[in-house]
Amino acid sequence: MIVISLPEEQLNFLVRLNIQGPLHYSYFGDRVGDDKAKQQLRAMAEQGYVIFDGMDVKITEKVKKLVVGKSFFHE
Repeated sequence: MIVISLPEEQLNFLVRLNIQGPLHYSYFGDRVGDDKAKQQLRAMAEQGYVIFDGMDVKITEKVKKLVVGKSFFHE
């Protein structure tokens, strides 16, 4: 279970994250291939975040957190 906090503008288009290894990533949404998003994901990886592939990505409205790999919320 990995919980990542992201700015709201990223939450608006980020539907699914899949990062395997240091900087290998793919993601799906209305901005697939967005260079700015890739730079932000790269910065997160360099800061030590590990984001695992998840079938379910849910966003809590209250705390704006991305929950990857599980189908329930954490606050």
